[in-house]
Amino acid sequence: MKKNFVLTGICLATLIATPALAAKCVKPEAPVLPDAYISGSEQLIDMVEKFRNEFQPANEAYKKCLLDSISTYAHKSAIETKLAFANATEVKAAKKLNAAIREFNEQSES
Repeated sequence: MKKNFVLTGICLATLIATPALAAKCVKPEAPVLPDAYISGSEQLIDMVEKFRNEFQPANEAYKKCLLDSISTYAHKSAIETKLAFANATEVKAAKKLNAAIREFNEQSES
């Protein structure tokens, strides 16, 4: 029983240490995008500019940092998981932004 506890502790320590290996990689926060009606074209343009000019470049830098970490550290699977999450976060934010743009266009046509 004690042996299993020690092995579990070692595994947990490895998992906890893995993020520290890629600690220099700064994960950007995805932009906050509305679920519903956008108040005006200025707000929509501002959201698109923030996504393109702030979030996407920061996310690309984060992903590059993670890729560089993969070649440097032995815990590739944990870093690859972070990389996949960064990609999924960007895709999710882009889909939400596109939905907001479509909603805005539909409301503008009415």
